[in-house]
Amino acid sequence: MATGLGTATYTSGSGTATLTFTYTVRAADANATRLDYASQSALAGTITDSAGGAYVTANGLPQQVGYSGLYTANVYVDKVAPTVSKVTAPSRTNPPYYRTFQVPISVEFSEAVVVSGTPTLTLALCASETTPCADQVTQNAAYSSGSGTKVLVFSYKVITGVTTNGAPLQYSSTGALAGTIKDVAGNDAILTLPSLTSSASLGSTTAGNVSPSNVVIDGFYNYVDDGVPPSVTSVSSTLANGAYKAGQVVPVTITFSEEVVVGGAPTLTLDTGANSGTGTIVPYSSGSGTKVLTFNYTVAAGDNTPDLNYVNAKALTLSNENTITDLSGTRLQSFQSAGLATPTPPSFGANAYLPDPGASASLGTNKNIVIDTVAPTFAVTYSLATFTGGINGTSLTVGAVSSGALAIGQVIACPASTPNCGILPGTTIVSGAALAWQVTPSQTTIQPGTPLTTTTAMSASFTGRIDNGTAGSTGTTLTVSSVSSGT
Repeated sequence: MATGLGTATYTSGSGTATLTFTYTVRAADANATRLDYASQSALAGTITDSAGGAYVTANGLPQQVGYSGLYTANVYVDKVAPTVSKVTAPSRTNPPYYRTFQVPISVEFSEAVVVSGTPTLTLALCASETTPCADQVTQNAAYSSGSGTKVLVFSYKVITGVTTNGAPLQYSSTGALAGTIKDVAGNDAILTLPSLTSSASLGSTTAGNVSPSNVVIDGFYNYVDDGVPPSVTSVSSTLANGAYKAGQVVPVTITFSEEVVVGGAPTLTLDTGANSGTGTIVPYSSGSGTKVLTFNYTVAAGDNTPDLNYVNAKALTLSNENTITDLSGTRLQSFQSAGLATPTPPSFGANAYLPDPGASASLGTNKNIVIDTVAPTFAVTYSLATFTGGINGTSLTVGAVSSGALAIGQVIACPASTPNCGILPGTTIVSGAALAWQVTPSQTTIQPGTPLTTTTAMSASFTGRIDNGTAGSTGTTLTVSSVSSGT
């Protein structure tokens, strides 16, 4: 291996066409090193085919840098442990988070992380309504979702008899985060949280470093649930109307009748014109604790639709019946029953949570987002010019004799009487012969024998030189205008 000449050891594959070697990253390996073998002779050992023919080690591997399968696999050394960047939660002060309400708390890392087990985040609360608090207690928020992303969500359900006494909720210490959290490469995350006085913390009130989150808890209040389940009121996007190509991220937003908490992994299936009409499944991205949940759709090659929408009213799929609830835990109801005097959440698994596609509150009606991943094509208008006179003539006359559309990659055919119709050194231009040209938009002058591409705008004219190949000859220069056009 070319990371300071480490050694990968044979693991398996004898008797097959593929041998597997395992390399263990060393402390001496530099971070971000791209793995490749040291030379074409890097494979050593006794290797034979079934007939006993020996593998030749000298230059036996493919040429390096850009040619080998290992280099092009883009495997890098990652020795950097993820760290916590900030901790936030949806602000709520008046009214606060009452007893039985769920508080979603987001812990953002420096890179995507993977969770094992159920990590916890310890919160600092008060068991009395005195100010300052005379009876401090701690409560744990349990991991809820986010594994595989940069943001992990922890959920805390307010119990009876705890409060923040009007102050913002804060974690107990910089060591309040516990559990098994690693990055994709397997590096253990550094779980130290921002300082309690940092604006990146959950609830700092320090002057100049006040946290953007302001979560107030009151578990002493005798809250009575109104019994009305949350429902979807509208589906839209924050992206401007227009056409978008592959790679574009389209944030699709679902607005609810009240704040909702995400406790699982909801998905939204969009009609993107791909996947044989079954649609594209888009995962939940953010918004827990607010009225708006965001699902980020990344346009992929092959997606094409004149007006982006979801597949049907059941396109919002929940992983369990408590995936989306209001703050008090009442689960989501169907869109169709939202207008009833006493709406009742339907049975889980048969729910139409969204307005029908095309309805006034649907994505397709609220927005005009076109998904277009088909590369544009263009037509080229050309003329065949007849050059009259010999190569040594004193004058040449150029006249347009025909026109038509030239598709990308096509070549104007030479007439049978003139098989070599490009202008070449030493060629005699016969009176009445039609000369064919291929045009290349990437060139400022159009040259014979070059393929048509779409890299840049075409030249509207070209200059070609007829050279008779005689020593010392300067040839005759022809300027032909308006022989091609296009976009």
